[in-house]
Amino acid sequence: MAPVIMGNPERPELGEELANAFCATDPDIAAVFARTTFLPGTL
Repeated sequence: MAPVIMGNPERPELGEELANAFCATDPDIAAVFARTTFLPGTL
């Protein structure tokens, strides 16, 4: 999914870098970020 999000098919290394960044993110921190970003007022 990262290459699609990146939207730069001529530079596949950018999609790979984004995927690596997603995988390196702490899941607990990502969950708080997602709730704050997509469900404002639910913190």
